[in-house]
Amino acid sequence: MLIFYVFIGILYLVLMSVLWMNWQTPQRISPISSTPKVTVLVPFRNEQQNISASFHNLKALQYPDFEIIWIDDFSEDRSLFMLEELIATQSSPLLSIRIIQSEVIGKKAALTGGLELSNGEIIMTTDADCLVPKDWISQMTAPFANPEIKLVAGPVMTDRGLSFFQKFQQIEWASILAVTQMTFHLKKPLMCSGANLAYRKSAFLAVRGYEGNLEHLSGDDEFLLKKIISNFGKNAAVYLHSKDNLVYTQEARSWTELFQQRIRWASKWNVSPSKGHIFAAIAPFLFQLFFLASVGLLFMGLKGLAVFLFLWLVKLVSERVVLGLVLSSYQIQQKAIDSILTSLVHPFYVLTTGLGVLRGKFVWKGRESLPKH
Repeated sequence: MLIFYVFIGILYLVLMSVLWMNWQTPQRISPISSTPKVTVLVPFRNEQQNISASFHNLKALQYPDFEIIWIDDFSEDRSLFMLEELIATQSSPLLSIRIIQSEVIGKKAALTGGLELSNGEIIMTTDADCLVPKDWISQMTAPFANPEIKLVAGPVMTDRGLSFFQKFQQIEWASILAVTQMTFHLKKPLMCSGANLAYRKSAFLAVRGYEGNLEHLSGDDEFLLKKIISNFGKNAAVYLHSKDNLVYTQEARSWTELFQQRIRWASKWNVSPSKGHIFAAIAPFLFQLFFLASVGLLFMGLKGLAVFLFLWLVKLVSERVVLGLVLSSYQIQQKAIDSILTSLVHPFYVLTTGLGVLRGKFVWKGRESLPKH
């Protein structure tokens, strides 16, 4: 038992070291040789609290040739009315901004409907609760100078870190970004975020968009990524993790909301036919389970205590160093106490999320998933 936990500690340290090294790998992007026509798709549902800020943010984008298409996914609040009013009174004749009503319920249907009416060679997507940098389009389209590139993914981070709950979310986002960067670097990408995504319209059409995955409430980004890699090869997608293309999103307002969001994200863990993907989805759950179960070492005398301290020291220090590096890349500073508390809370958080995934039920934007049987 003691040897097993020593092995778990060493393995965790190795994995965190790999994340640390991969994050520091320099990115080589070809200089921009053209400015392709870009369409920004923004699906929205019940976003009246964020729609105005998002509208003004996207309107201020600096790029010579782009359009914005908002797609209403059957909002039940004042989102649509507010957006129509903003476009009527504050839009510019130099920028094409349109609203369409999705014909079918769901984010994938909304995005597909927007893409079908788009004029852009490059499609970019974000969410109505996000804020993007002014040069977002230029940054995200630069890799398309290489014709082999079909999809470009970028980082997302919550925009506030005042309370511990908000800081917890930023640290967790840092772990997501670190894993995303590593898997892209290894040419085996597992995930990306539709809040910061760009792809060739031709590639979307070639892989038939979301066909085959429409029954899943989430996963528009991840499923598209996997289909593009499968059809165009491992070099068809890249991940840019620069602060210059960082997109900020609204943080969850409560633990319940956060759990519902994460359960929705993780609900696709067993959809992929890849055993590697399934293992990567289960591994975090197992590691956190082992960390919690290590409390039993305290009843195994001094040797058990020593192994317990070793295991948790590895966890606390490695997470502080690696996730601190990721956050500092975006000029986000975290106090040591926040990092320590997050490392202590995180195992309970992951296990609770995992149990929620097994239950198979979550609520998103007022819509309930179908529970698993």
